[in-house]
Amino acid sequence: MTGTTSTMLERQLMQMSLHNLGASVLEKTGVSLGQGRSHAGYQEIGREDSDFRTSLSRHLSSLSERLGLDEKPQSEAARVPAISKLPEEILALIFHELRDAADFTLLGDHSIFTLESCLSWLAVTTVCREWRAAALGDAWLWTTIPLYGNRDWVARYVERARDYPRLRILFTPDALDEHQDFLHANARRIEALVQVAARGPSSYRRAYESATGADFDLDLAHAPNLQHLNLLRWPLPSISIVNCTQLRTLSVQGYTSGAKGAYTSLLDLIESNPLLEVLNFSGRENTNIAWSRDAKGRDRKVRVPRLRRLFLAGSLFLVWQLWQALQIPTDASVQLCFDGFHKYVPYKFDAPKRPFDWLRVHGTMSIEVGHGASYPNDPSWYVTPPGVRLALEPKVDYDRHKEYADSHEAWAVVTPIMEWCQALGVKGLRYLSLEMPYRHNLTYRHANGWDEYFGKSILLESVRITHKDFMFFCEALALPRDKLTWAARDAGGFLPALRWLIIWDAENKFFDRNEDNLGQALGWIRERASRKPFGMLFYWKNRKAQEDAPRRMLKWLRQLSEVEGLKVEHFYRSRLPPEARGAAHLVTGHGVDEVD
Repeated sequence: MTGTTSTMLERQLMQMSLHNLGASVLEKTGVSLGQGRSHAGYQEIGREDSDFRTSLSRHLSSLSERLGLDEKPQSEAARVPAISKLPEEILALIFHELRDAADFTLLGDHSIFTLESCLSWLAVTTVCREWRAAALGDAWLWTTIPLYGNRDWVARYVERARDYPRLRILFTPDALDEHQDFLHANARRIEALVQVAARGPSSYRRAYESATGADFDLDLAHAPNLQHLNLLRWPLPSISIVNCTQLRTLSVQGYTSGAKGAYTSLLDLIESNPLLEVLNFSGRENTNIAWSRDAKGRDRKVRVPRLRRLFLAGSLFLVWQLWQALQIPTDASVQLCFDGFHKYVPYKFDAPKRPFDWLRVHGTMSIEVGHGASYPNDPSWYVTPPGVRLALEPKVDYDRHKEYADSHEAWAVVTPIMEWCQALGVKGLRYLSLEMPYRHNLTYRHANGWDEYFGKSILLESVRITHKDFMFFCEALALPRDKLTWAARDAGGFLPALRWLIIWDAENKFFDRNEDNLGQALGWIRERASRKPFGMLFYWKNRKAQEDAPRRMLKWLRQLSEVEGLKVEHFYRSRLPPEARGAAHLVTGHGVDEVD
C-alpha cells in the first residue's frame, strides 16, 4: 500500500483503524470514548447496506494484517514499526483533523464541541505522538498542548512551540495540579483552554468545596490573552477572572452553582469580556437562583454587544433569568432549551425583537426555541451534573391507565406547555417540531386546537409531528374559513406557507389506523392540496419496515402519491431530499442515510 496511491476508501479505512488503535490505548488508561457522535474522520462513509458492511469488514481485516493490528495485545514499541510505514498523505490527513479538532474557528457550531469529539482528538494524538517527525513544520499541532500526559511529553510539546506566541491547552481536571508550573510560566501565551474530560467523584467534590473560596482550581488571573474557554462541570466561583477580558468564546457545560454568588460570578465574567462572540451555557439548579440586582435595586442587565451566538440550556428559572439579564444584538443567533416547564406561565418573558424561527417540544417534556442559524445543534448534547435526578417523564403510564388518559387531569399537564409556546412567541415560526410521550395528540384532541395555538404562525413552512397528532392536524388543514380564527382567516387559511409535513413514527404506530381513519385523512389532505400544494415526508425505521406494512397502509400510500398537488417522500434514518434541507434537523438531529 505504501508504494501505491491510496484510494478514498482505503484512506477512510486507515483512519478508522487508527482511531480504533487510539481507543484501545485510552481504554487501558481508563478513559471511555462514549457512545456519542461518530468520529468526524469516518462520518463521510454514510452507508448502511449489508454488502458495504461485508466489504468494510474484509478491508479492515486485510488492513489490520498490514499494520500489524491483530487481536493479540502488543506493546507500544511493537506498534511503532507498522505505524511508521504509513504514507505521508495519510499522516497529513490525520494532522489536518487534529487541527480541526483544536481550532474553534473551524467548528461548524461551537455548542457541539462535545466530550466525545475531544476524546477522539486524544485518541488520535495518542497514536500520533510517535509521528512527530512528520509534523515538524506544523505549528498548529505543536502549539496545541494536551495536559493529560506525563511531564516529559508536555515538555516535548513546549519545546516544539517555543517560537510561537500563542498556545491552546487541552486539559483534564486531574492533570491541572501536576502542570500548574507550566500554566503559570506560559499564562500570557495561552489563547484557548479546553477541558476534555469531566471530573471524577473525588475531584468533583474538591471543586465543589473550592467554590466556597478555600482554593482556586483554575487561575486565569495572569492569562490576559485568553480568547476561548471551554469547561465541563466547573464551579464558576472557583475561577479567578482578574484581567481575563479578551474572551471570544465561553462554554460552560453541565454547570451547577454549588455556592452562593455563582450566578453573579457568571454575569461578572460575561460583563468583563465585551468582545464575547459565542456564549454556550448549560446547567441545572436544584434551588431558586438569587436574583442579581444593580446599585439601584433593579434587575441586573449585562450588555454583550458583539455576541453572535447564544446557547442557554437547563432548568426553567436558570435559562429564564439569564435570558432576561443579557442584552444582546438583535441579529444574534439564539437557542434556548428549557428542561421541563412550570404551571405558571412567565408572562413577563421578554421575547426577542427578532421572533424565533423554530420551536421544538421534546419527548422529555422540554421546550426549545431558537433562530434558524442555530438549529443544527442537537439540544440533548450537553452534560448533566451527577446526582441530579431528572423528573422529565410523566408519572402516569398512559398505556396501563387508558381511562385516566382521556380525563381532564391528564390533559391539564399539556396546558402549560402550549401556553409556554404562546409566551415564547409563535408568530414568526418557520419550523415546528412536536413530540410528546402522551397517548393522544398535543392539542386537546380537536382540529381547532391547532388553529387556536398556531393560527398566527403564517410563516410556518415545516411541521414535524408524531402519529398521535396526525389525524387532527390533517383535519385542521382542511378546516373551512368560517371555522378558523381571525388570524388564520386574514392569512388566507391555516398555515398558508406550509411546505412540508413530516410524520415521525419511530415505533410504526401509524400502522394501527383503520381504513376509515385513513380514508378521512386522505380526503382532508386532498382538499388542502387542491388549494395549496405541499409535501409529506414519512419516516420509516428502515426499508423493511415500509415493505412489511399492512396492505391497507400500502394501498393508502399509493392513493396518497396520486393526489394532485401533493409530493410524497419516504426516508430512512434522517436523510431528506435537497428541497427539504431546511427541515432536516427537525427530524432527528443525526447524520444522513438514504432516501427514496
